[in-house]
Amino acid sequence: MIGEAPHIITDSRDSKFALFEQGRLVDYFTESSGEERLGQLAYARITQLFAAHHRAEITLPDGSAASLRLSPKQPYKVGDIIPVTVTAMPRQHKPWQAELGFHRMGRLVMLHYGGAEVRLSKKAANPAALTADVKSAIEAALPEGWGAVIKRGADVPNPDAIIAEIEALLAPLPLMTALPAGQTALVYGGDDVWLQAALALNGPAQIHVNDDVALWDDIDQMAANALALPYEMANGARLFCEVTQACTVIDVDSGTSGLAPIALAEAALEEVLWLIRLTSLSGVILIDLPRLPFKAQQKLLDKFSTIALRDRRHPEILGFSRAGLLEITVRHGRAPLTVRHPGL
Repeated sequence: MIGEAPHIITDSRDSKFALFEQGRLVDYFTESSGEERLGQLAYARITQLFAAHHRAEITLPDGSAASLRLSPKQPYKVGDIIPVTVTAMPRQHKPWQAELGFHRMGRLVMLHYGGAEVRLSKKAANPAALTADVKSAIEAALPEGWGAVIKRGADVPNPDAIIAEIEALLAPLPLMTALPAGQTALVYGGDDVWLQAALALNGPAQIHVNDDVALWDDIDQMAANALALPYEMANGARLFCEVTQACTVIDVDSGTSGLAPIALAEAALEEVLWLIRLTSLSGVILIDLPRLPFKAQQKLLDKFSTIALRDRRHPEILGFSRAGLLEITVRHGRAPLTVRHPGL
């Protein structure tokens, strides 16, 4: 059953979803982890402002707290009702995270309510790919009031996948309504795990329904193996991972592989990104690779950036520090796998 093509294994109750690409477990969703609240759209009340940090604490319609960043140019005050999108689960000592405005984020496109523009991400490699015909086709798929930013991983000249994702992102939403007067209100409760799983895969997926306990035990073991430290690669190299309050550090060790520095770095490349994706690591991540010459570093960065697009969060590859550490940042979203599935 576990073939090379992207596919999802789920149970008959749609309570858990295991995602596979190239024959490998790349993500794991369950309905009991609380992640179905991600993507919630709500009118929330500002309860506290932290002007020096440009942040605000808000109260969502169910009474729970969340935090969001505000621009210094936004003249909000305590008590104001604002539209927000819930974007990240609690992590460490931080509450739920939200962003100002109504947004829908997919792997290929980011949708914004209140903007009619369709444009490419500023990080897109080929701005000319968004031709007038392609832009018109995407605009036709958007309801009134919605704009779109096409992400750098999308195949812009062939917009069918982009349009399909737009339809999937907007299908569960109700008609957008005007701001209620002086009260919080829930507009959309959040994405169920089925939609999140479908959006996380790269390309159309085969769906397999299976309630075999032994199969799910095997899948749990695959996830647990990724959490085992150190993680040993098939070639004998090892990855050590340590999560701190400020950042995550991943050390690449040659172990018993016997690989030279460049070969070791290239071999570890895909393993590191797979580990980040499956275990839902986020924030600042520092990767300690073998020392490499400048040209080898640049070649590695190009390849790293391409592979990173497989992760729906599109990790940002910042480059090598003066100390030789590869620095990346990953958007916060779901809690780490160890938090969502503490039994693994």
